[in-house]
Amino acid sequence: MIDVYKFTMATCGPCKTLSSMLRGVPMKEIKAETDQATFQKFGVRKVPTLIFFKDGHEVHRTTGLISKDDFDALLLEINDAKELKDEGTK
Repeated sequence: MIDVYKFTMATCGPCKTLSSMLRGVPMKEIKAETDQATFQKFGVRKVPTLIFFKDGHEVHRTTGLISKDDFDALLLEINDAKELKDEGTK
């Protein structure tokens, strides 16, 4: 299973654009104004940042604005990588 954490700030224009583009996509949003400790825990220094987790492990991180198409392609790539890894361990 893939989990996505989105790190944002209320005053960040690209954060607002990203949130609008990814509306309806299930992800955990972490706001700098209310959860600075989580920003520090994950080493996030710039926003927007997306961190992708698979089975509880970080597998990819992006910083800055990405398109919905790039986001979807990234999810497919992460899923395909899992399937290839699983096939290799059988």
